[in-house]
Parts: sequence; C-alpha cells; structure tokens
Amino acid sequence: MTRLAYLRILFLAGVLMPGWLVAQSQAADSLEQVFYQHNKDSVGIEAALALCDEWSFLQTDTAWEWARRAYALAEDLQSPSLTARSLYQLGAAAYDKRELQQAMTYFLQALERFEELGDDRRRMDTRLEIGLIYQDMGEYGQARKYLDAFYQFYARKGAAEAPNIIFALNQFVVLFEQMQEVDSMLHYARATLEAAEQYGQDKYLANIHNNLASVYLYAKDYPSAQYHFQQAERIGFGPNKVGRYYNFYALADMKQALGEPDSSAYYAKRALTVAQSFGDLEKESSIHLFLSGLYQESGDFEQAFSQLDTFTQLKDSLTALRHQRDLSELSVRYQTQEKEARITQQQLELEQEANRRNRLLFGGLLGFLLLGGAFLFWRKRQQEEARQTALELKFQQAEANRLRELSELKSNFFANISHEFRTPLTLLLGPLRDMETGQRRAEANTLARMRRQGERLLNLADQMLDLSKLESGAMPERLEQRDLTRMTALTAAAFESMAEQKHIRLHTHLPEEGTLVMLDADKIEKVLNNLLGNALKFTPDGGQVSLKLRTKPNGDQYMVRIEVQDSGPGIPPGQLSHIFERFYQGQPEGRQEGAGIGLALTRELVHFMGGDIQVESQVGQGTRFVLSIPFQKATPASAVVQATPISPDNGQPMVLITEDNPELRQYIREQLQEQYQIIEAAEGQTGLQMAQEQLPDLILSDVRMPGMDGLDFCRAIKSDERSSHIPVILLTALADQEDVRTGLLTGADAYLTKPFDAEELRIRVGQLIQQRRQLREKFARSLKDSPAPVETENPADTAFLQKVEQAVMSQLDEEDFSIEALGRAVGMSRSQLHRKIKALTDQSPSVFVRTLRLREAYRLLQAKAGNVSEVAHQVGMPNLAHFSRSFKDLFGHPPSQIS
Repeated sequence: MTRLAYLRILFLAGVLMPGWLVAQSQAADSLEQVFYQHNKDSVGIEAALALCDEWSFLQTDTAWEWARRAYALAEDLQSPSLTARSLYQLGAAAYDKRELQQAMTYFLQALERFEELGDDRRRMDTRLEIGLIYQDMGEYGQARKYLDAFYQFYARKGAAEAPNIIFALNQFVVLFEQMQEVDSMLHYARATLEAAEQYGQDKYLANIHNNLASVYLYAKDYPSAQYHFQQAERIGFGPNKVGRYYNFYALADMKQALGEPDSSAYYAKRALTVAQSFGDLEKESSIHLFLSGLYQESGDFEQAFSQLDTFTQLKDSLTALRHQRDLSELSVRYQTQEKEARITQQQLELEQEANRRNRLLFGGLLGFLLLGGAFLFWRKRQQEEARQTALELKFQQAEANRLRELSELKSNFFANISHEFRTPLTLLLGPLRDMETGQRRAEANTLARMRRQGERLLNLADQMLDLSKLESGAMPERLEQRDLTRMTALTAAAFESMAEQKHIRLHTHLPEEGTLVMLDADKIEKVLNNLLGNALKFTPDGGQVSLKLRTKPNGDQYMVRIEVQDSGPGIPPGQLSHIFERFYQGQPEGRQEGAGIGLALTRELVHFMGGDIQVESQVGQGTRFVLSIPFQKATPASAVVQATPISPDNGQPMVLITEDNPELRQYIREQLQEQYQIIEAAEGQTGLQMAQEQLPDLILSDVRMPGMDGLDFCRAIKSDERSSHIPVILLTALADQEDVRTGLLTGADAYLTKPFDAEELRIRVGQLIQQRRQLREKFARSLKDSPAPVETENPADTAFLQKVEQAVMSQLDEEDFSIEALGRAVGMSRSQLHRKIKALTDQSPSVFVRTLRLREAYRLLQAKAGNVSEVAHQVGMPNLAHFSRSFKDLFGHPPSQIS
C-alpha cells in the first residue's frame, strides 16, 4: 500500500481500525524475513518499500531507514523503476520527519525518473507530494499549481478515479483554509460533495458533510453548519468512529459559540463516549479540557475542576504511552540491527571457508599477477598523469578564453547602454541648462520633448529590468483565464490610431470563436505591442500590416500561431540573424531607431511561455514574424464559465449572468444566447472581476448568493468608474417593496421577481441595451453639435469622460500620445478603456481622442487663436490634409469656413 493510499484512507475512512497496530507489527516481521532472504534482488527491494509504508506516520526513523536500504539496493541492481520508487519513499519519509527541504529534493528526483519511465500515475502522486510541501512552506501559488495538476489528471478519468477526485477537492479546502480564503473553501467543499453524489460514492458522504459543516462553522454560518452536521449524522458513519467523534465535537463547539451551554455539554459528552469506545486517550483528554472550560463559563466550578483533573491524569497517561512508543521504536531498530549483524556473520563465515579452500590453488598465480600488475599499474599511472596534465592545460586555456569573451561582452554592453542613455540625456540636460541660464523659456514644445525623452529612458529601464528578471529566473508567471482571441483583437484595436495617422491599413484575421486559455496577459501584451509597434514604425505611409491568429486544439492545450507581417522595406540577409540580439540596431537605409532591446525581450518572453519565434524577410517586400506558443486550455475548476464563444467582430452585445444556481444559470443562458454573447460567473466576487475586465453590455445578477451577494455586487459595479455605465438587472425570489427599493438604491436599473416569464426577461434585457445604445448615439451626435463640455446622464460616467478629456487636453499638442498612455492616465488597461469609451460614446478610444482634438480645434478657430495650420499643430494633428479631412467628416464643412 502506497503512502498516498494511507492518506486517502485516513481522509475517507477517518479511523484506524481496532487491532491494526498489532496486525501491522506482525506484517512487519514477515516482511523483514522476506527482505533478509532476498537482500540481493528485487524481491528484497519490494519488501523494504513495503516496510517503509508499514512504519510511515508511526515510527518515522524506522520508515526512513527502510527507504534508505531500498534505494541502496535499487542502485546496486541498476533498476530505474525501483530506484524511482525508492526516491519517492525517501521523500515521503523525510516529509513525515518534517525535513521539508530534503523531502523536496528526493521528490523532485523521483518526479524526473517517473517522467522518464512514463509512469503517469506515480508522476501525479509525486506532484501532489511536492504541492503539499509547498503548502507547508507557505508558497500557496506553487502548491495550488501542483494540486491542480493532480486534480485535472484524475478528473479526466471520471468515475473510475472518484476517490482521488474527492481527495484532491478536499485538499483544496485545506489549502484555502491556510490561505484564509473562506469563499474558496466553501466552493471546493461544495464541489467535494457534488463529486461524491455525482459518482455515487455514498460511503464518503457522511465525512464530506462533516467537512462542509466545519467550513460553514469556520465562516460563522451556523444554520448551514448545523444542517450539514445533521446530514452527516443522518447518513451515518458506519465503522468510522473518528468521523462520529468529530461530528459531535464540532456540534459542541458550535453550540458553545451560539451561547447554548447545555446543548454544547450534551454533544461533548456524546463525543467523549465515542472516543472511549475506541480507546483514544488524546481525544478523550481534549473533550475533558473542553468540558472544563464550558463548566467554568457557566459558573459550575466543581464540575470544571473535576474535568480538569481528569484531563491532567489522561495527559500523564499519554506521556507514559509516548515514552513506551519511543522505547518500542528503539527496540525495533535494535532488533533489526541484531538480525543484520547475525546474517552478516553467517555470510562472513561462509566466505572464510571458501577463501581457505581457494587460497592454495591461487597462491602461485597471485604472486605472478602481483608482479605483472605492479608493472601495469605503474604504466597506467604514468598515462593517467599525462592525460590529467593535458586536460588541466586545456581547461585553463578554455577558462581564459571564456573570461576574455565575458570581458568583451561587458565592454560592449556598457558602450551600447551608455550610447542609449546619452542621447535622451542630452535632449533633457541641454534645454535644462538653457533654462537655468535664461537663454530659453519653458515652452510647451520644449517641455513635451523633454517628457518624451524621460519616458524613453523609463521604457528602456523597464525593458532591461524585464530581461534581467528573465535571465535570472526571477520573472514571475501570473496565469489567468482569458479569451486569447478577444485579447488579440483589443490589442490590435489600440494601434488603429497610429495606423490611421500613417494611412496604413491594419488587417486582423482572427478565429470566429473565442479561445479560452490560461495565459500571462502582461507578457503576451508586451509581445504583441513590440511586434505591432515595430511593424507600424517601419512600414511607410500607405502600406499595410496584418495580424493573424490561428489556434489548433491538442489534448488539454491549444497550439497557437501568431503572425505579424508588414509591407516595409524588409531586413537585409546579413542583419536578419542578429535582430534578436540585445542592442542590435541594424535598420534599413541606415536608420537608427530604438534601443535594440524590444525584439530581444520579445524572444525571451516567448521562450518563457514555452514558445518559439521565427522571422522571415525580403528586402523591398516586408517582414513577417511567426510565433508558436502552447497555451493550457482553461480548466473547469474555476468559478468562471464561458458559456458561448466570444467573437470580437460578431456585433452581438455581451451579457454577464452572475447566478450561483447552475440550473437557473443554464435556463437564462438558453433564453438569451441566440441574440447575445453570454459569459457566466457562479458567485459575486468572480462576476465583479469579469465585469471589470470584460465590461459587458448588461449584467443579470441574483440577489441571494454566497460570499458577495447581489446587492454588494451591484453597489461595487456602480461605484467603480470602469463599470459604472453597465445596466444591472437584479433577480430575487422576494417581492417585498422594501427589498425592491433597497436593490434600486444600490444603482440597479431593473428588478425581476422569481419566477419570471422568459418573454419578460428578453424584453427587459432588450429594452435596457436599446436604451444604452440610444444614449450612446445621442451623445455621439452631441459631440458634433455642441462644443460644450462632455456630459452624460450618469454623474460617474461624466466624471470619467471629463478625466479622459483632461488627460487628452494635457497632451493636446503631442502627436504621438498613445491609447496606452491614455489608459495609464485614467487607470485602465487598453481593453477596459476600449470597451468603456465605446459603451459611452459609440466611438473607439482613438476616434474619441481625435474628436476631442477636433472639438478643441473648432474652439480655437472660433477664438481666432491662429490660422488652420497653426491650430492643427496646436491640437496634435500636424498633417494638414488629414486634419482638414477629419474636421470636415465631423462638422460637415472644412476648417477654413470657421469665421
């Protein structure tokens, strides 16, 4: 029986059966006999591994000793499988001794061997052990990663592995308890119960109800806790007396917390009776101590003293038993060593008899061999010394070459980085000196140029820090569930303004369906930004840039191919092999643009994500970058459910359904999915995160949900400027006017009472989305008709748009002011900014920024602040033809007609 099998028995059965220790001792004696009879073959290794299992948890030093013997014998026999299993047992024994670092070392070695052998089951068991060590070390992110891998492996196998699935889900509860995340504890505790019911594992239901009740007790949800405690008692624990004990003890604890001392004492005494029935002094003493405190609280000091006295006596008995157990372990170790010594003596006597018989036969031959051997040894020694000397000389020469190359690399690095810093520093310090000496005033253009150089220095420093983290292995991986198709579309949309200014056609070719994967959003955005930014920078006016995304399912992964192609001048063949080198700046036609870090960082980020990047280029025809990256498919363990594929170009409004009842969530989805893109969340906190990230067109939310309820959820949506514009419909089973009024006061736009009519649901959703669309269109018309400050009917949305307007006005003469910079100014990502502005103005961020520039130009022309060309420069649109065309498109007449 393996160590994990023991763990699962202790969790699922919850009790050591009577007589188990006696049977274990007898089994250990039998296994020792097998080991000493076969201490030269694989049977002996199997016996040693079984002995390690037998002594796990109880006599950890003995278990460690048997694991060590199994490993030594497996190494002698050169058996890869038995060596891997022995390393696993060494890790398990070290873990039981709480030597965590040593245990981690052995488990990692075992994991490597099992992967080489293709032993998936033991590989997953080892990953779980590593996750448990990370959990004990407090590295919860790593612990969750390994535990999730274990769960996913067995979840894919379904009912056949139900005990492992239940065990893994329960371990998630333990993990989140240590992290003090109550909502997640409840989620996985419920999931454990659902899995047991789904797979028909009735024998575990009492324990699982007990565990779920304990989580509710931890969350101070006493009615739910009592319900599940009673369910556990109703189902019954069978022979599992430990489960019954914990059931009564927890009920006693809960009743005490509720201020019901009589009920608490009743359940505590029932727990005591159960503990006495299987002779567990540790559990008996705990109950007596609990009762002592309970009686002391109620003022019955005589009973309190009596219980405390009994507790003290039991603790003395436990101490004596521990001493006896320690002596027993020493005795076992002594007897084992004595048996080994006896066997060794017998083997020695046999060898001595054989040696005596053979001594005369080989005596003469040995003398001859000694003489010849001495000569051969001397000859061999001379050859080895000569070879060693040659190797040392070769090593010294190689080391000298390496140090010289390292010195050259350092010199080149400092020369290149000094050059990169000198240019922006010159453009910063020069104007500063002029201002100090009074030769120049602090003009807006000069300050803007200085700010650009400061930002260039900051960007260079950020890229160097990223490269440094990647090379040192300190770059963290922050995986999250995202729709890669949608994310790619939004990233491309952020470059529309830049492409429009250069009259470049930016084409995107994306899958029609969404691609829900686990990815590091920051890293993939940096990769796409670098490639698209370079493509647009080196493509001449009137050219074209294309972005293609292709996905191919491959088991539990998507193989993703991303292509970025431009129609620029191309890269000469002599430079193509160097473009990913740090600080390389070989540009076509001798242009020296950028720091030469962007592509180096891009390649390192792609490799970090487990992918590859290639480049193809022809001079005069353009350049194409091709990325191949594997992404893990999003797992069902998350509370987020992506119900229907999201296509960034299908034009359908997006609706978020936040509802903890899966059947009702499915019903609502079926009513709406033909007309809307549907995304789903099973609880309020997850729904809030999805709403702030994806900014849907409308939200449907239940009022009664675990954790964050619908009222708090609605309040959070309406108070956050990222999501304040989103209409919210609250669903409730309560028809009381006070509840309706409370919901509407949180900012809800409508209220539906369950049970609701499907047609009414569709009408309410359609009306709210249509009203929002009409408001957008009205606002878009007002931007053209009136130069007054931007305002909406929602004060929070007006404040947001004014913040955007202020950010644009502060950089009005800055032609290169990007959507990314605007997002930083208002505290939003590019995708959030895009959906928010689109929802309010019916315009993309780039078009809205252009509208604000043109409105200011209209005002300046009316105020006669300059001629058309001067005003175009003042509002950051120096291309006069582009400015005039855009002005006419917005206002219906050219700027020259403004009087």
